[in-house]
Amino acid sequence: MPASTVPVNEDYYRALVQSLHDAVISMDQDGVILSWNQGAQACFGYTADEMLGRSVQHVMPACCWHDGSSGAIELEGIHRKGDRFPVEVSLSSWIEQGRRHVAAVLRDITARKKAVLDIEHAYHTRILISALLETSLEPLTLEQQLEVSLDILHSLPWLSRQSKGAIFLVDEANQTLQLVAQRGFSDQHQQLCHQVAFGQCLCGQTAVTRQMTLVRQVDERHALHPESMQPHGHYCVPITLQGRLLGVLNLYVEEGHCPHPEEENMLTLVANTLAGIIEHRLVESRLQQLHRDLRTTRLEIIRRLGVAAEYRDNETGMHVIRMSHYAALLGKSHGLDERACEVLLNASPMHDVGKIGIPDRLLLKPGRLSRQEFEIMKSHTLIGGHMLLGHDEEPLATAYVIAMTHHEKWDGTGYPNGLSGNDIPLAGRICAIADVFDALTSERPYKKAWSIERAMAEVERCSDSHFDPDLVGHLRALLPDIIEIQRAYADVNSAHLIHMLDQIEATTTAASGPSGDVGMTRVPLANWNNIYDIGVANIDQEHRTLVHWVNRLNHAIRADREDQVVDEILAMLTHYVQSHFSHEEALMERCHYPDLTAHRAQHEAFAQQVKERIRQLPLCTDSGSRSQAAIDLLHFLTSWLFNHIGKVDRAIGLFLRETY
Repeated sequence: MPASTVPVNEDYYRALVQSLHDAVISMDQDGVILSWNQGAQACFGYTADEMLGRSVQHVMPACCWHDGSSGAIELEGIHRKGDRFPVEVSLSSWIEQGRRHVAAVLRDITARKKAVLDIEHAYHTRILISALLETSLEPLTLEQQLEVSLDILHSLPWLSRQSKGAIFLVDEANQTLQLVAQRGFSDQHQQLCHQVAFGQCLCGQTAVTRQMTLVRQVDERHALHPESMQPHGHYCVPITLQGRLLGVLNLYVEEGHCPHPEEENMLTLVANTLAGIIEHRLVESRLQQLHRDLRTTRLEIIRRLGVAAEYRDNETGMHVIRMSHYAALLGKSHGLDERACEVLLNASPMHDVGKIGIPDRLLLKPGRLSRQEFEIMKSHTLIGGHMLLGHDEEPLATAYVIAMTHHEKWDGTGYPNGLSGNDIPLAGRICAIADVFDALTSERPYKKAWSIERAMAEVERCSDSHFDPDLVGHLRALLPDIIEIQRAYADVNSAHLIHMLDQIEATTTAASGPSGDVGMTRVPLANWNNIYDIGVANIDQEHRTLVHWVNRLNHAIRADREDQVVDEILAMLTHYVQSHFSHEEALMERCHYPDLTAHRAQHEAFAQQVKERIRQLPLCTDSGSRSQAAIDLLHFLTSWLFNHIGKVDRAIGLFLRETY
């Protein structure tokens, strides 16, 4: 229709305004409402009759009609029911009869703002999940991973959180939650929540119900809380994977927190992501442990083969352990890198493996060997080399070199090939010194142990003839470390051991206090013979040796020795335990002991528990928890062995005395 034909009377515009969905109102300069359309009624809930002549402040307290503003602004409207909501207001004004009048077009933008907020929330959630997943690719421990995850959660801009929270992981065996990561907890709070039983406090209740819980304020359900706890609310979110509870996320929020409708969905998504990360880390840890177990088994086979060659003239086989540590020290001092030193450590025990092929009449001969006998003895280098030949992987490749060259001499008078100087491989030159030095300082059936200084003087005398003079200088500088190795891996001499056990106190551990902390206490071993002997000489001696190994483990833990030392002592101890059990069970079989089956079952259960406890040691996330786990293992070993020897094994002796 041409513009000239459009009617422009007041009724036309009034009808047009009434037909609009947006609220349209007009007011005078005092804010008194002059017009109110159907859209305004829908927006605010008031009819025109109810609002005409009333102040606009009734529905929009912050409306700035009087300052001549124009354009679009955002204000807060009040519905007839009292609900507050955002409105977008477009203002225009005009002067009529000397007075300012204002027209306002208003639109309820609740849905639009919610949509924007939802988009922001979805965006932040995606960023959050992406950040969590990215950190899972970083070389972090599980504890570090979860701490980083808490930091990411606390970065959310729209969650009315406090900078405080924690992640607990499930200890299924003990039905507890273990505090693994936290942010903002005081020392007292960490101590209180270090271990939470299922059903205890809100996190423990969440572990039982497996339902997300939002608590808006501290109440009687907060069984564990420090004295300085400030008012707050918090979420407890179960972390589950395929029906398995892995842990609980505890996230602090402001007191009286009003959640966004999508907040629980977001936290569920976070918990599911954490579940995947935790499972990934646990599987990774198990694979790493499996790899360590395989590697340890492989190295243990190599070490046992080396020990086997020593056992016929060295009761405990500790010589190969000591000299391998000497070799690693010399390698490091000479400038070898860490990996090469580790290869030396693991290859050195094989230096005399060829002695397996030497007759006992020569190995155990108390006097000097004849020329012919010595030629046979020298062949152990060739036998060992033949056994180890053909392996390109470490440590067997280096073990071959050592077996073939550790009896070569710097001046070329050694055997089997008469190599001299630097033509002798470094590994062979190092092990030559390590082997001889430990032999000199160790007791043998045919000689007493030399003092450290006397042995060092002998090595220095043979410098430039038998030994590489540069390595001899390194050995002198390393004597303090050498002495520490000798203390950690001393030989077990039976006669000395009996005297030692009658003089020293064996240390064990006992649980103390309601918090579960473990403290060291001393348990005297006086009157050993009267209390623990069962009357079977070889079994009694093995029991004494077992106790000595427990004491050695105790000493290593109390002295805070390196994990490797503790692990090696545990390996020797568990090996000796298995050997002792075999001997004891063989004795019971020969004597037709009636309780053999039950006795063997106790042995197997003990061995399984020890194996599982040792397996858990590398999984500990920090040195403190590993030390605690080692102390717990020591307590278990000590308690079980003394109870078993004093009660169960004693019954064997009684049976033998009564039967035979």
